[in-house]
Amino acid sequence: MGSAIRFLVWHIPPPGGVRFHNQYVITELGGLQFPDLRPINPKGPIRIERQLPALSVPPDKAARLARIRPHLIADVPVQETPFHFNYLTSDLRARLNILDTEAVSDFEYAPAVRALIEQYKDDLVLDCGAGNRPSTYPNVINLEIVAYPSTDVLAANEHLPFKDNTFSVVISCAVLEHVKDPFMAAREIMRVTRKGGIIYADIPFLQPFHGYPSHYYNMTMEGAKNLFAKQCRIEKGFVPHYGLPIWALTWFLNSYTTGLPQKAKEQFLQLRVADLIGPAASYLDKLWVTELSPQKNIELACTNTVVATKH
Repeated sequence: MGSAIRFLVWHIPPPGGVRFHNQYVITELGGLQFPDLRPINPKGPIRIERQLPALSVPPDKAARLARIRPHLIADVPVQETPFHFNYLTSDLRARLNILDTEAVSDFEYAPAVRALIEQYKDDLVLDCGAGNRPSTYPNVINLEIVAYPSTDVLAANEHLPFKDNTFSVVISCAVLEHVKDPFMAAREIMRVTRKGGIIYADIPFLQPFHGYPSHYYNMTMEGAKNLFAKQCRIEKGFVPHYGLPIWALTWFLNSYTTGLPQKAKEQFLQLRVADLIGPAASYLDKLWVTELSPQKNIELACTNTVVATKH
């Protein structure tokens, strides 16, 4: 199965280069080419580029698309390409603040998640916010807001385009902090999970701001359970090895040091752990506090304050 790309036009391409075709956007990153269906509204002059060879659809992707097709909701606007189903309308993007991003999440599955996929190898599994998975499985449908090579369905977590009770397992790994409405997203996840099905959700608690492209909410264990408690029996809550506190500590400290000018950074790196466990107020006049960059203060904030005027 292939897709013939005849004439390509482009305008102001970002790093890596983007060529626009009347329906497809062919992005060249690291030698790879993959399509991203989006409205094309070029500003300024455009020009016809050379013809590129047809992009072939890997057989495993074609099989996944064929497998999920009967489970898609019929009356939802969709643009179909040989590579994915695209449900991200301009209205949906605007309402849910879904932005284009060059960020790439490309992690392999954790052992516990792989075990679930294998356990339900004959059933459909949804990877809800998959990123660009290095490994794909014939029974796993990869949903994203970015058209990575592994993406099968482009859609918002808050508006999943699948029929009720479609999946035996839904995986949501480090995704719900990035959605604008995690409560709606959780309801949608539960809707598409069949009765007796499994929901496996990783949600960060003590992690600095990291936008892919947005980052709205971190959650305590109680908060994570509360998302699913109304319609699910919570089997267990635990801290995985990749979510142990040491990850938060090292992430925080490394990020903190990169936000300091050289002199303050040198002072900070000379401190012992014992030097940092006193009352926080006693450090407020230290150079390595007063000279931390505004961006890092937001990224690593202990508290955020918002002042709003009702309109």
